[in-house]
Amino acid sequence: MYRSEMPPKTEQLLAEIKAWSETHQIKQAELARMLGVQRSAITDWYKRRKTPTAEQALMMLEILSRRE
Repeated sequence: MYRSEMPPKTEQLLAEIKAWSETHQIKQAELARMLGVQRSAITDWYKRRKTPTAEQALMMLEILSRRE
């Protein structure tokens, strides 16, 4: 399967949101709801098939900024 190059900051952001969701036992479906996307979008990001939009990245940063 073809994996596109993802900018390093986006890679880092996805790693952080994935770690955060795993730590807080938040399923992909719930994270998708929080971000206003389909669950398949989360899967695509994690598998590097697609890149989140700038708006989606900002929403992830907002979620992470509220973490304990």
